[in-house]
Amino acid sequence: MMSFIQKLLKPQDKLEVIKLAVDNSAEGVIVTDVKLFDGGIVFANKAFYELTGYSPEEVIGKNCRFLQGPGTNKESIAEMRQCVKEGRRYYGELLNYKKNGEEFWNALTIMPIYNAAGELTHFTGSQTNITARKKAEEEVQRLNTELIKNIEQLQNANKELETFSYTISHDLQSPLRNMSAFSKILLKDYNDKLDDKGKVYLTFIDSSANRMSDLIHDLLAFAKLGKVNLNKKEVNMNEIVNVVLDEIKLTSANFRTEIILHPLTSVQCDPSLIKQVWVNLIGNAVKYSSKKETPVVEIGIQHINEQPVYYVKDNGDGFDMKHAEKLFAVFQRLHSTDEFEGTGVGLAMAERIVAKHGGRIWAEGKKGKEATFYFTLPG
Repeated sequence: MMSFIQKLLKPQDKLEVIKLAVDNSAEGVIVTDVKLFDGGIVFANKAFYELTGYSPEEVIGKNCRFLQGPGTNKESIAEMRQCVKEGRRYYGELLNYKKNGEEFWNALTIMPIYNAAGELTHFTGSQTNITARKKAEEEVQRLNTELIKNIEQLQNANKELETFSYTISHDLQSPLRNMSAFSKILLKDYNDKLDDKGKVYLTFIDSSANRMSDLIHDLLAFAKLGKVNLNKKEVNMNEIVNVVLDEIKLTSANFRTEIILHPLTSVQCDPSLIKQVWVNLIGNAVKYSSKKETPVVEIGIQHINEQPVYYVKDNGDGFDMKHAEKLFAVFQRLHSTDEFEGTGVGLAMAERIVAKHGGRIWAEGKKGKEATFYFTLPG
């Protein structure tokens, strides 16, 4: 095949085809002659002139060091010169400069050319503008450096949080327990010396200390969720929900809520964490519907876009949808503690657990009528 093509082309035609091919190459190409002083350039293609901004008059006969500048790596230049001196192939990436002073990164390949007698006569240099790639690499490096810095800051913040958590769990809980204990002692041992107003004040101090202790306990539990590793397994949701219902019935005085439990599917999840989600959602439903004449809580599953969605619905006090975004925020409550007990952490915990599983939780409600909480668990 090659001999056939060679027969078709005359020597002069071959040179013309080669020149056209090189001249129209997307890469900058130069040819230097070792016989010229300092290895001057004898040919450069269009792409080289477009890349550098120089004209043929400014290039031909010159050494290509005119592309170098203050940012060009001296070690790379020394390596390149050594390869040229020894007549070896060279590849490197150099920061070069255009005629207007603009920097550009150049992927340079230099190849030696020997004649039939084995004498080194020329070098060809092919140049590719890799500025965009280098800038992308620099940006990645900058982002990695910033990420490492942020990770270090996060690690320091976590250490501070651990110290803070220890302070809360030990140093703050102790005085709260003392407040509660001494309030009870005063009410018991000095009951006959206190008037009704004094007894009310001590009772209020005791209940406030207990509420603060509950808030601290829930806050610590919420903070620890971030460190918990998921232990996923196949979980029968019906079994978990029935256990939760039994526990709520045992701990609730005068439990009278009608429970409607539909069959639930099994799912891959962390059973202990998902149990906490059900505890919070069902517990809230029972609590907020407790003042109804006939409290009803419905638990089931439906499919939205072929994805299973678990739900807990109650006919309790409900909520205004314009405040829905507050439901899953820590300490954001839509009802006062005088109306319904609670710390305002339960739904935030449920949201964090579901998110940790890669799922989503949301709520729909009507003020004074009903509330429904939904959550998904992918996979």
